[in-house]
Amino acid sequence: HLSKQDTEKLIQKNIIIENTDNTISSILQENKLNILLPVKRESALFGLIGLNMNNIKSPLNREDIQLIQTIANQMAIAIENNNYIKESAELVKQLTESKIREEYLKQLEKTNLELDKKNAELIRLFKELQDKEAQLIHSEKMASLGQLVAGISHELNNPISFIYANSKTLKESIEEIEQLWRQIN
Repeated sequence: HLSKQDTEKLIQKNIIIENTDNTISSILQENKLNILLPVKRESALFGLIGLNMNNIKSPLNREDIQLIQTIANQMAIAIENNNYIKESAELVKQLTESKIREEYLKQLEKTNLELDKKNAELIRLFKELQDKEAQLIHSEKMASLGQLVAGISHELNNPISFIYANSKTLKESIEEIEQLWRQIN
C-alpha cells in the first residue's frame, strides 16, 4: 500500500527507471523491477506496471517505452470506462427504482381514491339499508297493529251487531210486553 505522498509522486511521473525516493526504490528492488509505469488518468492512480528486464545491456528504446506508456494509458482508460459503466449502471438502477417507487405511489394513491369512493358508496348503501329496515319494521308494526285493531273491532262488532240486529226484535218484544201489561192493568 502506498502513502498519499507516494501516490502523488507516481501520478506526476510517466515512467520510473531509477529513483532515489526510498518507497519507490524499495518497490523496484523488492519486486526486482527495472521499470515501473503508473496506470493513471488525470489525478487517479489505478495501478502500476512493473517490468523486469533480464538483459539490462540492451535497454528499451524510445519506441518501446512509448508503446508501454500507451498500453498503460489504454489500461487507465479501460479502467476509467469500466468505472463509468458501473457508475452509470448504478445511476440507472437508482433511477429505475425511483421511477418504480413513484409509479407504485401513484398506483397506491389511485387505489386509495377508488377505495375511498367505494367506502363512501358502502356507507351510503348501509345507511339506505338501515332506513329501509326501519321502514320495514315500521310497516310490520303497523300491519300487526292493523290486525290487532281488526281483531278487536271484530270482537266488538259481533256483540254490537248482535245487539243491533236484535234490537228491532227486542223493541217489538218490549212493545208487546207493554201492551200485555196495559191489558193486565
